[in-house]
Amino acid sequence: KRQVSTQSTWGTLVLTHPQPVYAVALSTNRAMVATGWGGVRVAGDRGDHGAAVWNITTGDAILTVRHADRVSAVAFSNDNTMLVTGSAPAAVVWRIPSGEKVLEVFHARPATVRAVAFSSDDTMLATGSTDTSQTHVAGQRHQQSSPVSCPAKQYKDPVLESCGRRN
Repeated sequence: KRQVSTQSTWGTLVLTHPQPVYAVALSTNRAMVATGWGGVRVAGDRGDHGAAVWNITTGDAILTVRHADRVSAVAFSNDNTMLVTGSAPAAVVWRIPSGEKVLEVFHARPATVRAVAFSSDDTMLATGSTDTSQTHVAGQRHQQSSPVSCPAKQYKDPVLESCGRRN
C-alpha cells in the first residue's frame, strides 16, 4: 500500500514494507528514494530482508532486491545508476533499474555492513561494518578501533574518510 499526496510544498509519500525499515537514502536527482528492511528470523525461517528503489513522484517500485539478512545501509551512486546495500556479511552494488549485481564486498562473519558511500566520482566505494573495519574497493583496508556505525556520507575528494564511535 502506498499513499501519494501533494497537498503541501513537501508532499507526503508513504511506502509500506514487509518488515521494519532500517535504512533510507535519497537519490542526488531527488527522483528516487531507497529503503532497506529486514525481519526477525524465527525457527528456521530466513525472514524477509531486502531493499527497494521507489519513484518519489508515483510511489512505484523501480527495483526490489532480496538479501539473506537485514539491510542496514543504502546509498545511491552520484549518477543515480547504482544502489549499494549493506547487510551481513556484504555490501552489494546493484544496477538501477535492471537489478544486475555489479559488485559484492564481503566482510568477516558475523559482521554486518552498517555504512556505505560512493566517492563523488563513483569510482570508489567505502563500507563500514561491525567487524571494526572499513573497506575501500580500491584495495585499501583500514582497521578501526571500534565498530563503525554512521550514516553514509558523500565526499568531494577521492579520499574517503572513516567514521566510528571514537571519530
